Amino acid sequence: RLAAVRYHRAANRTDLALAQIRALLNASPEHPDWLVLQAEVLDESGRHSEAHSSRLRALARLEELLSIRPTRARRDAHAKLDAQLRELP
Repeated sequence: RLAAVRYHRAANRTDLALAQIRALLNASPEHPDWLVLQAEVLDESGRHSEAHSSRLRALARLEELLSIRPTRARRDAHAKLDAQLRELP
């Protein structure tokens, strides 16, 4: 599915990329990586408000995961996402 997302993004077919991401999220709801990927594609399609919401959901999920098991990868992902959200208007 990730290869399909990359392919559709490269072809500027954000609708098809989002369909693949929805399938990923159906298999693993609230997966922070998929939520961030969804936000990126939503931004590409001009749907900035939805992208922002997706990033906020990812940040909240990362905070939950950090409280369970604070790995370096999760801390890094949280810091990166937090910085992105602070830069947005």
